[in-house]
Amino acid sequence: MNFSALEAIARCNPALRPRFRFCDLTINLAAGETTSSLRIEDGAVIVTVGAAGDADFTLSAAPSDWEDFASERPPVGSQTLFGMATAGRLALSGPRMIEFMRYQMGLEMLLQGLRSAPAATPSPVPDTPQIEPGVGRYVRMAIGGVAHRIYFEEAGEGIPLLCLHTAGSDGRQYRALFNDPEITSRFRVIAFDLPAHGKSSPPEGFQNAVHVLTTDSYVETIMAFRQAMGLDRPVVMGCSIGGRVVLHLALRHGAQFDPRREQRLPRTGRCQSVGSPRHQCARPRRRQCLVADGAEHAAEGPLGNALVLHAGRARRLRR
Repeated sequence: MNFSALEAIARCNPALRPRFRFCDLTINLAAGETTSSLRIEDGAVIVTVGAAGDADFTLSAAPSDWEDFASERPPVGSQTLFGMATAGRLALSGPRMIEFMRYQMGLEMLLQGLRSAPAATPSPVPDTPQIEPGVGRYVRMAIGGVAHRIYFEEAGEGIPLLCLHTAGSDGRQYRALFNDPEITSRFRVIAFDLPAHGKSSPPEGFQNAVHVLTTDSYVETIMAFRQAMGLDRPVVMGCSIGGRVVLHLALRHGAQFDPRREQRLPRTGRCQSVGSPRHQCARPRRRQCLVADGAEHAAEGPLGNALVLHAGRARRLRR
């Protein structure tokens, strides 16, 4: 692994300097038997062959694992340093590990610069201004007996496709779907912002309460929005935590998304998420976890754990 390239990466990425402002850090980067030291001081990066005896901490991985991390499309478990550590592919050690947590975001950005950037295709410049088909509105509704003002955007006609954003984000994640005629010709694409996210207002009295997004509250919010909008058995897909909650929708409210209503299943159901290994449900379910293999086709770029629930089976959004 050519860690010396980190010097040029740091010089060419001005967004890195603020991440390492006031930083005084020495890191050993070990790839098998070969070690390089990474010195970061107030945003400046210097790489030296050989281990530093006074390193704050050491990041150790097999050369093949570093190669996976630096590849253009890293495999699952190699996308981030934290992910590699969680998967047991990266060992973190040293006297000042707190410094890794303090500068983790900057280190992730710096080391991910080792990856070959895919060729960018610039968007064509329109000859005349173009108004996109997506329309945004507010719906006043109740969630758990509390009044809310929820913002949503929609485009297209056909089967309702309810898109769930990840925590801390908003419905803009799905802007590509709103502008994809192949999707909007068959689906009514709808994305709403969770309360206190994006353009959705926080509920009255929020300043005197602690906002906690739990599985129960997330499911309740989705079901309340579905009812407020009068969506009949919509397709539901989500990104990250939005994808995870689809499983709970299937388990708790599957009949409201399946035109076949109740159905009997074999003792062990199977579910699969995009980019994740296939696994078995831990106990018998009355309704199957319905997860799409291929839902990443629904939007530009990876959607993390993108899941789709509809009609008692996984289905692709594209023909």
